[in-house]
Amino acid sequence: MGVSKLKLPKICEHCGKAFEAKTVNTRFCSDACNNASLRLRKKQALVEKPKQIDPSRPI
Repeated sequence: MGVSKLKLPKICEHCGKAFEAKTVNTRFCSDACNNASLRLRKKQALVEKPKQIDPSRPI
């Protein structure tokens, strides 16, 4: 697949910094922001999802 020569101005979804994206799918300015955002989303998913209690399992 060829590489696009377009530089799309975008705003990082994690830190809010302006950057030039190389593809239309790019959401973050760096790997660090991508990883930090992923960790944050995983953490929020754990907080929002209550722990399932199995009534048949003894405590």
